[in-house]
Amino acid sequence: MRVLITRPEREATTLATALGERGHAPVVAPLFRLDILHPPAGFADALAASQAVLLTSANGARALADANPQRAKPVFAVGDTTATEAEGLGFTTVTSAAGDAAALVGLVRQRLDAKAGPLIHVSGSDVAVDFAESLAPDGYDVRRFALYEAREEAVLPESARAALQARALDVATFFSPRAAATFARLVDDAKLGDMLQDVTAVAISPAALAPLADLPFEARVAAVRPTRQAVLDVIDRLTEAGVQG
Repeated sequence: MRVLITRPEREATTLATALGERGHAPVVAPLFRLDILHPPAGFADALAASQAVLLTSANGARALADANPQRAKPVFAVGDTTATEAEGLGFTTVTSAAGDAAALVGLVRQRLDAKAGPLIHVSGSDVAVDFAESLAPDGYDVRRFALYEAREEAVLPESARAALQARALDVATFFSPRAAATFARLVDDAKLGDMLQDVTAVAISPAALAPLADLPFEARVAAVRPTRQAVLDVIDRLTEAGVQG
């Protein structure tokens, strides 16, 4: 499969490697540029006073590592990719919810005592889930710190434009609703929507698939679990179906 990757550059490189190992041909076209933000006043004190940190992306793990040299604070990660990134950065106690934000909320309720201290959520400037709101009814005090920002590209990356014009794509991948919405806007601006008729959209979740509803993809598929591995499994199954066909 010839697979379009819309993730930020670092995640795109990792995904491209995984796809290459499976025999697919990745086309890297990041839709966002990541900027690590300077920690706001009070972050170090809040971190020191917290019982654990919640991470919802690998970018959050890198931003946390950049913001503070300490690695002993327990980390609760939304999924295995984020957990692996945190472990690679030296964090010594990392637990993965192996799912989505709802799974992370469930893990917090299961593993952490609300009376043991506040929680820190390290995030980007835009968030899909407010953990303070989700966990407040259970007595948890959650403080969110935006330590990175994902800036949308103003135009469709040239690699994506060229691949679409040449009809050289089989699959396009999307790992967030924001990425899907950005792609839909940029494709419309480039007037390349008609070039998607032979392309299958594969998203990490139904929510990430929803913004693509008006584009003329050949098919749209959401992974059965909100993980990178589940997205890779979908692409492998599409390959097998194509061979059988």
